[in-house]
Amino acid sequence: MSGELDSETTPKFLILDLAFDIPHYLLSFRQNFFSMATILYFGWARECAGADADELRFDEPLSQHDFWTQLLRLRPGLLQCQQSSRIAVNQQYLGNHDPVEPHSEIAIIPPVAGG
Repeated sequence: MSGELDSETTPKFLILDLAFDIPHYLLSFRQNFFSMATILYFGWARECAGADADELRFDEPLSQHDFWTQLLRLRPGLLQCQQSSRIAVNQQYLGNHDPVEPHSEIAIIPPVAGG
C-alpha cells in the first residue's frame, strides 16, 4: 500500500467557498438577524412601552433624536417618559450628543427613586 489511498480509511473533506455556496436568502437572513439592536425597557419605561424588550434594525449610528423617532414609531406609549429617560448602550449611559450605535444592547432607563 505504498502511496495508495484507501477510500474506506481516507477522511473525506468538504470545503465550501462561502462566498458562492451560501444561498442569497440565507445571507440576507444573516445580515438582517445580526444587525438588530436589542432594546430593553426598565421601570416606568417598561409600563409606557407595554413590553420588556424589543428589537430594532438600523445599520448606522443614529442621533438620539433619530433613535427616539424610530422607537416611538414602534412604541408610541414611550412618548410620556421620553423626556425623563436616559439611554444606555452596552451598559454605558450616553452623553447628550453621543450617537446610538447599531448592533447593541440599548436600555431605556427612566429616573429611579430609592433610599
